[in-house]
Amino acid sequence: MLLAACASQNPAPGASLDRTVTVTAAAPVEVPGEPLRVQLVAVNDHRCPVDVRCAWAGHATVALQVSHGASSPQVVMVGTPSPPAMTLPGEGRLGPYRFRLVELAPPNTTIAKPNLLQYRATIQVTRTSGD
Repeated sequence: MLLAACASQNPAPGASLDRTVTVTAAAPVEVPGEPLRVQLVAVNDHRCPVDVRCAWAGHATVALQVSHGASSPQVVMVGTPSPPAMTLPGEGRLGPYRFRLVELAPPNTTIAKPNLLQYRATIQVTRTSGD
């Protein structure tokens, strides 16, 4: 399975960070310029199937295993946008880092639900010098 990591130039020490990486369950991906490794470990996909008309887009939650340097890996939950009153997972945090789900592929369908190895989650990772 193809793993991709996209990034702009590395920030200076103490500067803000804004990187986007695409992760899968196949292997961890390193966040360029940071001592972070991220891997997809679970997907709870309740998005509206693309072959159905829904009143709401639905919600998907993604569990990421994040390793920071030599620290033990921790699970960070992120999710697709949802109304605030629903209190569903959205942005995740680990120390000074914020994780946001930008895209989850493939789409959900009623024909065949993707298995974990088929999912690709595009994650935005940010850190600011003030965090």
